Amino acid sequence: MTEAADKAVHQFGVSGYQSKRDWPYLTMPEINTVLASYSGQGKAINILSHSRRPYSAAALFETDNHQKRFIKRHHCRIRNKSELIKEHRFAFHLDKKAFPISTPLIADNQESLIEKDPWLYEIHPAAKGMDIYQDVMSWEPFFCCEHAYEAGKMLAHFHLAAEGFDEAPRHHALLVSAGDTLLHNDFIAALSDWITAQPELSKQLETKNWQKDITENILPFHQKLRLLIPAIIPLWGHGDWHSSNLIWTGKEKNAKVSCVLDLGMADYTSAMFDLATAVERNVVEWLAMDSRKDIVLYDQLLALLRGYHDVRPLSQTDKQLLSAFLPLQHIEYALSEITYFGTLLQDTASAEVAYHDYLLGHCRWFSGEEGQRLLQSIIEFKA
Repeated sequence: MTEAADKAVHQFGVSGYQSKRDWPYLTMPEINTVLASYSGQGKAINILSHSRRPYSAAALFETDNHQKRFIKRHHCRIRNKSELIKEHRFAFHLDKKAFPISTPLIADNQESLIEKDPWLYEIHPAAKGMDIYQDVMSWEPFFCCEHAYEAGKMLAHFHLAAEGFDEAPRHHALLVSAGDTLLHNDFIAALSDWITAQPELSKQLETKNWQKDITENILPFHQKLRLLIPAIIPLWGHGDWHSSNLIWTGKEKNAKVSCVLDLGMADYTSAMFDLATAVERNVVEWLAMDSRKDIVLYDQLLALLRGYHDVRPLSQTDKQLLSAFLPLQHIEYALSEITYFGTLLQDTASAEVAYHDYLLGHCRWFSGEEGQRLLQSIIEFKA
């Protein structure tokens, strides 16, 4: 890929495409320096594409022995070695259960990553299939209901395969779909302790009356979840079940999911928390919230839930949990984004969007007529 082509690859931002990238592009010399730690992998000769996703840098490349590989580079302040290795152990667990997940290559040091301070690198074989959603952002829908159905089925298979992986949560890791504070009866106290344990986040919130904002906008939803806490069964989830993390057998409506990507946001939550994240990512067009009223794609919602139910049947308690989690599943992640943008990137504007529009704005939407309709439709779902 030429330098000119590199510069044309815009990044996904908080409000759509943006030309400024959070992290520098991976280069051919950099890739080959890392690749030298993997015997038999050859030499990179062509960068086929750069990922548009934020939070890390990633690229698909071709080697001189005609292999395609995917490389991802993390800054150590976002992912430390132990967190990334835990993520990889989860991938290997799923792979052993015959689930179609992308797993990293093992380097000559017998580890699944390479450290070159301040960076961590992982290399994967290119996933088999078509990356038809590579230019689709989170909060943008599936191309059709048939794809939503297949995504729901595969998520149910994911949860079945995740059983038995019981490692501890990735406490205080940045940018993971976590929800430990939601499991406490005193949510405000638990969240306060969680924030206090993160000095960078605490500093970002110094100018915010966050206790008041959360008590007014978020606590009412937790009051409903609190009654269901005894029914929650802990399980590692994917954390970012969006169409762009799924590889497909083709572009047609009858295409199937052939491989699942990216456990970067995975954490020890529960099946219904993870399904709520999938609903939030795929069938609510949040980016259109300011321009139109109807932002829920109910046909795709029903297809997603039907697909899931056909593999892992949803009980009435499951549906109540799913509805209760949906307005809350983003809380810890949104707060983590405030740290990421405000501290790591010094991007005050994006940190403000994360606080006002994402953390609070989504909860306010769920308090309104359209949001309440969505939550009730989940409770009333019939396959």
